[in-house]
Amino acid sequence: MELNGLKQNKIILFNYIPIFFITIYRLLFARFFFGNCRFIPSCSEYAIEAFKKFNFFKAFKISFFRILRCHPFGSHGYDPIIDKEDFLIKKVPASYIKKFRIIALYKSNQRKSAFYKEDSKKNTKHYLLFINKKVVSGLTLIKDVDCKKYQIRGMFTLPKFRAMGYGSKLLRKIEFDNLDKNKHFKIWCNARVEAIDFYKKNNYKIVGEEFLIKNIGLHYRMEKNCEKKFLRK
Repeated sequence: MELNGLKQNKIILFNYIPIFFITIYRLLFARFFFGNCRFIPSCSEYAIEAFKKFNFFKAFKISFFRILRCHPFGSHGYDPIIDKEDFLIKKVPASYIKKFRIIALYKSNQRKSAFYKEDSKKNTKHYLLFINKKVVSGLTLIKDVDCKKYQIRGMFTLPKFRAMGYGSKLLRKIEFDNLDKNKHFKIWCNARVEAIDFYKKNNYKIVGEEFLIKNIGLHYRMEKNCEKKFLRK
């Protein structure tokens, strides 16, 4: 067992060599040579995630074929790394997502807060991320009349799936789907204090001072301007 663990650690350490060079490429060269990537996550982000997740040869293979698909006549859009897990993001009715909000976000005395007045409106959509047919993460997206601004409400990841990247995958899928309809738009949320680092990692910025939502806690308004031209390799 110890030998197997040592071998696995060597593989992981070895994979950080290509990760290092890809990171240097992203910082110094990507914006000058290749412009915009056709995919989310970008090809370099995809490769970094692959080398963190798989052995060197599998990571190299899937990264290489991803780059081959990234050309003007190829496909485009949301294209995350999919392992053996059955990964699915889909729209669901408001009644279905509410019970998961209660589990993930609200205490027993806060159940009323899990029901939003916008839930049943035409411009409101509800999304869940499933892994192997089990709910992992979800959010509600509310758009304004001219589709130039979207609000995220009730975003959650169930406790046992947190810090595994699923929330970020869900966010990026939603953002890219709406970029297909709009060249640019603003997306915002009222983020709980404990969620600020998560949103910052996904390029959301704090706007204004902290404020209190009664019976819930301190929040910050956070925003992100989504534009296709900022999607780089």
